[in-house]
Amino acid sequence: SDNTTCYLYTSNLNINFFFLNTSTIWKGTLLEQFFKDGGLNGSIHNVEHTSDVVRLLLVHLYGGFYLDLDYVVINDLTQYTNMLVEVGAYPTYKEINTANNAFSFEKGHIFLSSALLDIATNYDPNCF
Repeated sequence: SDNTTCYLYTSNLNINFFFLNTSTIWKGTLLEQFFKDGGLNGSIHNVEHTSDVVRLLLVHLYGGFYLDLDYVVINDLTQYTNMLVEVGAYPTYKEINTANNAFSFEKGHIFLSSALLDIATNYDPNCF
């Protein structure tokens, strides 16, 4: 299987890894009550859901750019701010589909605030 993260961690590249405590990162945020109430505990996709929520929360708290590791970046991406990638759009453009596999937002952006509030109020632990 692919072990890209391990390779990057042990390489001499200028990459920093940070560890975070997922049991406290939500304190003082829009998701505090959600996690106090058990949050993701009932999820049948706990790892995936935790990853989805944490990436949204971190970019909301600090701002930044998130890309899944399977993206290949060829050009400078610094001009992209406050954006997310559209996926699987229908040719009629009557419906826009998005995912959180690639996005960039300023700290506290209203879109991420809305997404976090939606998680806090409408989270479905059975949805993938």
